[in-house]
Amino acid sequence: MKNIRFGRRLLLKGGLASLAAGTAFAGSAISAEPQASAPRKTGIAFGTLGSQGSNHSYVLQKYLAFRQLEGASVRLFQAFDEAFEALAAGDLDFVLQVSVHPSHADMVARFFNRVHIVDAFIAPSKPLAVVTRRSVQKPVSIALQPATRHYTDLSAWSQQIDEVSIATVAEGLLSGRYDSGLTARELAERYPEQFRIDRDIGAATDTWVLFGHRSIPVGQICAWAQAPVTKLFADGARDES
Repeated sequence: MKNIRFGRRLLLKGGLASLAAGTAFAGSAISAEPQASAPRKTGIAFGTLGSQGSNHSYVLQKYLAFRQLEGASVRLFQAFDEAFEALAAGDLDFVLQVSVHPSHADMVARFFNRVHIVDAFIAPSKPLAVVTRRSVQKPVSIALQPATRHYTDLSAWSQQIDEVSIATVAEGLLSGRYDSGLTARELAERYPEQFRIDRDIGAATDTWVLFGHRSIPVGQICAWAQAPVTKLFADGARDES
């Protein structure tokens, strides 16, 4: 099988590139650059977590643009078990989930043989920060999406409240329900008179997993044979300087 030369710019600069695009043994995969091609099938239904503005919604839109699926529809769910039930029932074609989400292993196990991993890629989140209402001098409560809990030391906040997404954290801050929130930094940038940034965390680079109700041929391994990580392998052992 003829190898396809890989574009590397998107992944090296923090963009999206498929990791599960071809078999390592065949040495083939899709390009990491969007390609001009025939129109893709429209009417495909995707599901993911949160409301508009959540990291899942944000990354899914990036993925759809990369795959040139402009006609796809997106349903947002408050919990992944609802999204996976819809996928297993055939009401959705695909569900996107970040691998660090606390329910990830549970979803893989509970829906074993009913849904299937069909793609994976690396992508950064929105830049994150601990944002605090300016009217609060000594914050006590902080809201967060559970997957972000260990991104920084939160021991200074005695009340830690789980939220569905970073978008619902922002909504809670805007409504005054919380003193602080671990959310997108853009909230403080958009409303500087209302909020301050107590800790600038930055973007988290995560692995994102796409599930479908139909399986794909995997063989013994389905991986990007010429991924940028191969340069690290070629460079040899860890830097001991």
